[in-house]
Amino acid sequence: MICEDIQADPSFSDHHAISAALGIFACCVTPILDSNGQVLGTLNIYYDRVHLPSLREQAMARSASHLAGIVIERTRVDAKLKQSLQAETVARSQAEHASRVKDEFLATLSHELRTPLNA
Repeated sequence: MICEDIQADPSFSDHHAISAALGIFACCVTPILDSNGQVLGTLNIYYDRVHLPSLREQAMARSASHLAGIVIERTRVDAKLKQSLQAETVARSQAEHASRVKDEFLATLSHELRTPLNA
């Protein structure tokens, strides 16, 4: 979405005062998408004057939002991988402990079966 003059755009009428107070007079908003096309957020570029972004500026905004989508998705995948590896480490530790307990139990049971009871 491009708004070259926030003060003149009726869709921004609720925001005229705050945008003027902040010195924001134009904007270019580009969605940040993941590889499945789901919206992750937006890249917002604000201008301190009335401004229509050039085709080059719009292309740069699209490229930046595309890169941001890749970074966000990669960060999320890395976090899931880390979580999976931690869960695998815990599961492996629990399995090894269970195996040791089983081995100790079988060794004790075998010993008891071979050794006559002392009465």
